[in-house]
Amino acid sequence: MIAAAVQPVVKQMTWGWFDIVVLCVLAFGLFRGRRNGMSQELLPLFQWLILVSVCAFLYPMAGQFYINTFHWGKLTSYICGYITLAFVVLLIFGILRKLFGERLGKSGAFKGGEYYLGILSGLIRTACILIVVLAFLNAPVYTEADVQAHAAYVKKNLGGDMYSGDYFPTLQQVQEQVFKNSCTGPFVKENLGMLLINNTATPLPAKPQPKIMVGGQ
Repeated sequence: MIAAAVQPVVKQMTWGWFDIVVLCVLAFGLFRGRRNGMSQELLPLFQWLILVSVCAFLYPMAGQFYINTFHWGKLTSYICGYITLAFVVLLIFGILRKLFGERLGKSGAFKGGEYYLGILSGLIRTACILIVVLAFLNAPVYTEADVQAHAAYVKKNLGGDMYSGDYFPTLQQVQEQVFKNSCTGPFVKENLGMLLINNTATPLPAKPQPKIMVGGQ
């Protein structure tokens, strides 16, 4: 019964190139964490956990600062706000590493669990890095009109006859491959969407309809 229930779910899963990239990156993080040990992984782990959390929940406020100050667009402001917060976190942890990094690395504070915890730490750290990459990839919003306009432009300027002119993948195509044609992307967007840059278009307020006066009323 369990196999029968799991089978439709497995069939619905779409594996893509991005899933292979994720597996390779996580495997690298696992290897790196095993080599470094938890004592050396502690500060980098906290750095990325805090960076993902701070940037995810504060980038709208930081972005609003750029909107109000420089009158930039929403997308540019949100990305700059995210980058600014990330820079602040990296700067703080850069100072902490200079102060405590060498001492922590030589302490062996985790003893027997040093390398087992290091493996887990490396895995979590690389997962956080992937989430940051996905946050930026999720930021642009493309409408069907944007996609068609780009296709018409490249066909006119780079293509002709049987050739579409679309020789290299666009950011919109990469975004679609990651968030629609893979297992990892849709899972992250559905369950960890609050950690991404969400730049949904805000509808313009409806204009008030003029009142028609009848009979002098």
